[in-house]
Amino acid sequence: MSMKRRVLGKQSAVRSTVTGYNNNLKTAVLLESTLEVDYYRMMEFTLPEGATLEMQPEHIELIIDGKRIRYTPDAKITMPDGRIIMIEIKYEKDIHKPNIRQKLIKAKWKYASMGFQFDVMTEREIRKGHQAENFSHLLAALHHDKPVDAFHLLVSDLPTQQYSIKEMIEIAFSKGMSESIVKISMAHMLFQWDTTLAWSDIRLSF
Repeated sequence: MSMKRRVLGKQSAVRSTVTGYNNNLKTAVLLESTLEVDYYRMMEFTLPEGATLEMQPEHIELIIDGKRIRYTPDAKITMPDGRIIMIEIKYEKDIHKPNIRQKLIKAKWKYASMGFQFDVMTEREIRKGHQAENFSHLLAALHHDKPVDAFHLLVSDLPTQQYSIKEMIEIAFSKGMSESIVKISMAHMLFQWDTTLAWSDIRLSF
C-alpha cells in the first residue's frame, strides 16, 4: 500500500504547536511538543549535507487488534544516497506502555517491508548532556552563511590542539575578526566539538 501525502495540520486540541518554515532545512514544520522542538533543532545542526528532513510526513495504515488505524511518524529523513529513515519521537517513559509499544513494533515491521528504516528517538538522544542547551545558544549563529574562508583564516597557523571557546575568541580578536565567527563556525560544525558538554567545558579542534 502506498503512503498518502499528509496536509500539515494541528493534531491535538490540547498540546500547543509550533509552525513555520525553515530556510536551512527548506521545509515547513509543525511541532507539537518541546521534545519535537529540540529534535528539530538538533537536526538543523546535525543533518548530513544533502539530506532532507520532513516533519509530520505522510501517514501509513496499520492493523492492530484487527482494526485498521492511521499512523503518522514525526519525521522523515531522506539521506543523500536515497535511504529513507522514519522517526518517532517519544519520551522514554511512554515507549514501554503496551499500546504504544505495540504500535511502534507494527510500524517498524511495516516500514521494513517498504524498505525504510524506522527509529525511535527519546530525550536520551535528543537532550543528551547539554546538547539541547548548546544548540539553542547557537541557533542565531546558524542562520549566517557557512564562513569557510573566514574559518580557514581563523585557524591558519594555529598548532593542532584543543582550544576553549574563550581562547578561540581571543585568537579571533588578535586577527582582527569578530568573536561571532567562532559561534558561526561552531554552528556550522566547522570545528570538531562535543555537543553534549557544558558550554564552559567545550573544546574546539579542527
